[in-house]
This record gives sequence, C-alpha cells and structure tokens, in this order.
Amino acid sequence: MQDRISLSANCFLELNMSQTYSGHWNFRSVFGDQIINEFLDQLTIRSLPLASASLNPLDGITKSHNPFSLGYDGGLFNSFIYNIELISLIKSVSGASKVRPIQVGLLTKLPGAPATPWHRDRDHLPISTNVYTAWIALTGVEASSSLVYAEGTAGIDPVMTQVKSGNSLESVLQKYGNLLSTPVEMYAGDVDIHDGHVWHYGPPNYTDSIRHAVAIAYVPEGCCIELSPKGFDSIVGLPMRLSILASNFPGLSDGNLIELPFNNLI
Repeated sequence: MQDRISLSANCFLELNMSQTYSGHWNFRSVFGDQIINEFLDQLTIRSLPLASASLNPLDGITKSHNPFSLGYDGGLFNSFIYNIELISLIKSVSGASKVRPIQVGLLTKLPGAPATPWHRDRDHLPISTNVYTAWIALTGVEASSSLVYAEGTAGIDPVMTQVKSGNSLESVLQKYGNLLSTPVEMYAGDVDIHDGHVWHYGPPNYTDSIRHAVAIAYVPEGCCIELSPKGFDSIVGLPMRLSILASNFPGLSDGNLIELPFNNLI
C-alpha cells in the first residue's frame, strides 16, 4: 500500500500506479516562515475574523462562515494559491497539465474544538471532476490532531463508498477503509494534499494552542458545474453544493464549464 509520502517540494512526485492508490500525500517544508508570518500579520492588520474561531469544526468550510473568496480577497491568499512548488505538486498527484483553484478557506481550531466529521470533499462541491485539496499548516499540528484517512476509499468507485440507502458510514469504512492511516505530526509550512474521493476526518484539538491552516481546492482543466455527480448525492452534501454554487460561481449553472469568474488556469 502506498503510504503518505514525505518529500521536499523540490522533488517531483511519480505515482507508482502498481501500488494501491492512497489518495493522500504529505510534503515537508513547502512554505517558509516568511510567507506564513506575513499572512498571519495581514489577518491582524485587516482585523479579519477567523474563519472558524468557534467550536464548530465545519465553520470556514462553507462560504457563509468564511469571509474569503478567490475573486475578492484582495490577494490575501495569493502567495499560497499560486505558489509554483505547490502547483507542481498538485499537477503531479492529479496528473493534470493545467489546474484551477476553485475554493480557498482559513480553517482554525480552538483548543478543545471537536473533531471535523468524516467526509469526502466531493460530496460538498458542485463539480464534475475529482478535486485535490492542499491543506497547509500555518502552525504546528501534533499527530493526535492531524488528518486521518480511511485507506482504500480513494481508489474505489465513489458509488460504492457513498453513504446512502442504508449504507452507513460505519459499514463503508469497515468494508473499504478498514485500515486507517497513521497520522503524522505537521510543522508550519508542511502541506497535506488529498483527493476528493478519500474519506477522512480531523481529530479534536486536544492541545492548548490554536491550530491555523489554509485549505485550497484545485480542479483540472475542463471541470464543469455538476450539482448531482454520480456517487456524491448524499443528503448532507447537496445544501453545501448549492451554497457554494451561489457564492463561488455566480452566474454559472449545472453543466457550465468553470471559466468565470475565476479565469485563472495555471
């Protein structure tokens, strides 16, 4: 089985498709202290509210709880979104020659915040292709609070791993993801990349420190709006897909190619 990969961002990742596809990768020291400190300073200077400065672990994932967007954030996230090394890593794990950022968010967990529930990213995005999310640690993350993946779920037809019609999450994880990944400690500047099919969750913040992270979702060129993608029709996902369509893709509807308002293929 292909485990999480800890590589320098300067290394080009070659996927060994003869191994079981894990759908998640870990990279060390992609971003330096200067970029991170400048970003955190800007949050203070602009007096911006933390996207999820509450005990609700899903705050900051939906636009209604997040004050940031790709089109109107004044470039606050650009040093992360358009970082050459990160884009290279996204392209290498996705196999795409061009990718487009479609969502960005600041995710914060206060001390004592509960777990972010098990989920697949594509359940909550109105898109026709897979998605690759870069989860960038802005502060240290102890292994006890790091992301956990259900191994095997990324390489299975999403129809088989969806939670629907009596197919409970427990049964899905027992059948397809009975082996859980070993969470790793992350340092500020490390990046975890995972694809939209893999089931994963974020444990509670057991520490006394606030945990900050930036999450950026990328899709390959040719991605369209799709409100009811096959295998991703969970009841819990549709409201968020509709909300994201309205907030992140104004003017687009089901079947439209994602070009505007973020015409930024890279």
